[in-house]
Amino acid sequence: MRKILPIILAALLCSCGPASRNAADALLLQAVPSDALTVVRASRLETLLPMSLDSTHVLRGLDYGNLGKSRAVLSLSYVSRVEPLLVVDDGKARPDTGAAACSLLAQARAKGLHHAYRTALGRNLLLLSTVELLIPTVERHLAVESSVLEAPGFAEALDKAPEEGWMIRTGGLARLLKAGFGDEEPLAALRTRFTDRQMAAFLHNAADWLLLARGTGAVTGICDPADDRYFCNFLQHLSAARLSLPVPEGTQLLLAAPLTRSWRKAFDNYLDARSRYERRVVQREEVARRGGMNPLGWEAQARPAAIARLCFGDNDLVLLVCEGEAPPSPAYLRVLYPDAFAPREGAQFHREGKLLLCGEEPAISAYLAADKTECKFGDVRFVLRAADCTFVCDKNGIYRKQL
Repeated sequence: MRKILPIILAALLCSCGPASRNAADALLLQAVPSDALTVVRASRLETLLPMSLDSTHVLRGLDYGNLGKSRAVLSLSYVSRVEPLLVVDDGKARPDTGAAACSLLAQARAKGLHHAYRTALGRNLLLLSTVELLIPTVERHLAVESSVLEAPGFAEALDKAPEEGWMIRTGGLARLLKAGFGDEEPLAALRTRFTDRQMAAFLHNAADWLLLARGTGAVTGICDPADDRYFCNFLQHLSAARLSLPVPEGTQLLLAAPLTRSWRKAFDNYLDARSRYERRVVQREEVARRGGMNPLGWEAQARPAAIARLCFGDNDLVLLVCEGEAPPSPAYLRVLYPDAFAPREGAQFHREGKLLLCGEEPAISAYLAADKTECKFGDVRFVLRAADCTFVCDKNGIYRKQL
């Protein structure tokens, strides 16, 4: 399951299939606990396991035989720790257990896995888990027809989910990260700059569910579209613009956004919906008192066109595309823009052509001395690049972009 979280970073941001496919999955999903943190589905079990679990996981070490071609879902739930549940469709109900299922159950017993073979709505279901508690939980769900299908927002998530991919409850990301998932890029790069708590809190605010498509890297946020508390709705309120930034070779992290005319209203509405606007207003007033200029007044005069955060080597730098005067202090950026773009303590400004660099002196010197590549994007609302993964948010949604 560690392979899903690197893709989630995309998720910072904000496909609908045939009804027959969703109906088939709905049967399997009846066995998934209502509090599942993540649900992964695929048309074949042999596809599902490699995209969900590390090669060393015990569930990857079983010989599934003909069941490898069966439809299946895998979920993660928290039961004192994060544990998987695999549900496999073994075909129409029949009085005897198929040879492949018998073989698999024998292997499961030998490896100490917990298992069950049950019938629901005329189909045989094979259940496997690494923890005993999940099996009776599933059986209770099947008996009373209560499952993840009744979880808030999941019906919409299922309707819009890609045929093969991940459905992630953002409220469970803190536990997933604490369990050690997310060692691969781009999450590994983000974890060098942000704490797990910061990332989990941000993604929890992005949407209720995140849908991640296998292969394309497309990301969809599921939440109330009228609720400005969600970051993916904030992104949808932004207009797009072209973005071009000189980025040092070997940059581990790039966060960037064009500052279009819609930005200020959309961001302040987002803060207000999260009950953080009044506090930000007080902070802006304090910065104005110390700096002698209202932060919003500076922004209106300087008219910055884009903002970015660059992390390369041990250096952390905020970059503004801005031909106007620098603000009186870096504190202006902290009260005007999202926390992800907040300069470090001890930062200072340096003018380099149309760019305003904001960072500590060693970071500025390293940027000026570095070999740089001009990173150009078409009409975008937001860009995230970590290691060799680049995600963009534009009119088509959020997806991984090949550069």
